[in-house]
Amino acid sequence: MTDTSHKIMVIGLDGASFNFIGPFCQTGIMPNLYRFWQKSCSGELVSSYPPVTPAAWVTFMTGKLAGKHHVLDFEQFRFTDNSLRYNSSVDIEAQSLWAIISAHNGKVGVINVPMTYPPEPVNGILIAGHNVPNPSTQYTYPTAFKADLLKCVPDYLNHAPKPHHVRSASAFENMVKEYTRTVDDYHQAVNLVDEKLDWDFLMVVFPHTDIGHRMWPYMNPESSHLYPERRDRVARIFSKLDQALGSLFHLAEDRNADVIIMSDHGHGTTQGWVRANKLLQKWGYITMDNPLRWLGKRLYRECQKVRYKDKYTRPARYIDEKLGIEWSKTKAVVCQAVMWGHLYLNVRGRQPHGIVEPGEEYDALRKDLIERFLAATDPDTEEKLFDKVIKPETVYGPSKTPWAHPDLLLVPPEGMRVNKRIRHSWVVKRTVPERAEGTHLLKGLWMAAGPQIKSNTQFEANIQDVAPTILALMGLPVPDDMDGKVLTSIFKQKPKPLFSKTSRTESETRDTAVYSIEEEKQIEQQLADLGYID
Repeated sequence: MTDTSHKIMVIGLDGASFNFIGPFCQTGIMPNLYRFWQKSCSGELVSSYPPVTPAAWVTFMTGKLAGKHHVLDFEQFRFTDNSLRYNSSVDIEAQSLWAIISAHNGKVGVINVPMTYPPEPVNGILIAGHNVPNPSTQYTYPTAFKADLLKCVPDYLNHAPKPHHVRSASAFENMVKEYTRTVDDYHQAVNLVDEKLDWDFLMVVFPHTDIGHRMWPYMNPESSHLYPERRDRVARIFSKLDQALGSLFHLAEDRNADVIIMSDHGHGTTQGWVRANKLLQKWGYITMDNPLRWLGKRLYRECQKVRYKDKYTRPARYIDEKLGIEWSKTKAVVCQAVMWGHLYLNVRGRQPHGIVEPGEEYDALRKDLIERFLAATDPDTEEKLFDKVIKPETVYGPSKTPWAHPDLLLVPPEGMRVNKRIRHSWVVKRTVPERAEGTHLLKGLWMAAGPQIKSNTQFEANIQDVAPTILALMGLPVPDDMDGKVLTSIFKQKPKPLFSKTSRTESETRDTAVYSIEEEKQIEQQLADLGYID
């Protein structure tokens, strides 16, 4: 018998924010969502630090900051060999929301949530989302459900359709058709899960609201009037999505379920890029390797992969190989940069060629770098290149795993992105705003309505607040180590949340290889298609 007292439906709109969803609602393109918004509690939803897909969705699903779940990006930096490896669900060092509900005998249906591959066992059905490398992998729990899914949706896709550069009319039209088709696919998957399962918790994530990576000029209210034909074609994707939302709202009403709509981050105009490693090189903290030796290293490692391919079950992307640096003469380097810059010091005893002494030298170097980055300006405009330089422990809290985070987070102004490449002359590159692609903003959105929820209350919330609020709505205890808070002000009857001791804080499978060399290449191509990496 289930311990839950109420049903909850969660609809994820990846990358959605009011700056473009609002106009779609108010101009009649998304009437179903507009009616829901008008009667709901709502507001902006502050994303994770940094506001990128893996960190944000994992922060949502655990109710915890990265200091506890340890997923900050698509990749994780490995101190043992100064390499990068893609994260997966086994790297999440905290219990998921659906695992908690399952432990209380609640039946869950989870569809297309990023960072859920490989799928974990649940009391119900889970279809993994973004980070599934290819359709041939086993991405459902239970395993047998994959056959049911493919019988119902033969071309089911676990991630957004490949967003080609859409300069040509044919490429643009193909992308519109693919996104329109996949709205139906995810909608059918929800209906199938509903048919198979008397669920207590049902969640689906639609990636269609995240098309701004390639389509932003045509959906940005400030530039879309310059492209009327493409604007109208993109609007059809959102109209199609709205039809699916209307159907899901009816389903929730039939099941007497509360509905929460949320996004992982917002979307806005890419203003430009700043190459933090070029600054570090200029300041003397990075030394480049000899070009011939750098090329030799790359050839040697590729030969090793071919010669010992059976042993290379976990491919490594070495920082010195990618950036061409000489570790033994480098003190600091940005190793990851999707939106913000993840800066690591080369610490003796932590890394193979560490030269920065822990303690006083480490602290002094961090202080010096913070001051330098905050003082850095664009030579052409004199604008600041970084709004903040964050010590991770100040926003994540203490970590139970030593050296789990970067040493500094470099936060550029809104719309700017950090780029880690070095072998180019420019430090700052600006876009032409009316032609610029989209990028992530820190604030997404949330809405909530249903039998237990008030109407017309607006306030800002944090993404880690959603999971404990869901548990409270379901009448389940909230783990006492969740960083989020229960949003009690949305309840018609103010609850008295129960709290419980957490049952799991660290992963026992963190060092398990998940992806093969070929699968990592497939993940890398997906991210390159979306514009996350170059």
